[in-house]
Amino acid sequence: MTEKIRALYVDDESDLLITGKLFLERLGDFSITTASGAAEGIRLLQEQSFDVIISAHQMPHMNGISLLKNLKPHGDNTPFILFT
Repeated sequence: MTEKIRALYVDDESDLLITGKLFLERLGDFSITTASGAAEGIRLLQEQSFDVIISAHQMPHMNGISLLKNLKPHGDNTPFILFT
């Protein structure tokens, strides 16, 4: 059995988090951890590593681009997928 791709999915819309997690995990290749905003995403990234980060663009307090910019100076080179 192949190791699953560990993805962090960041979005402030809880319905999208639930739907996205169910869809991706149903494919069988992904293990999804969700974060309800950029601050929670940053906290999770400090606690564990992921193979990919999937983030919404439009979020309150810190949008997806700001999240990406916040990670790069700390040496986080995790692949980052931004969607709108």
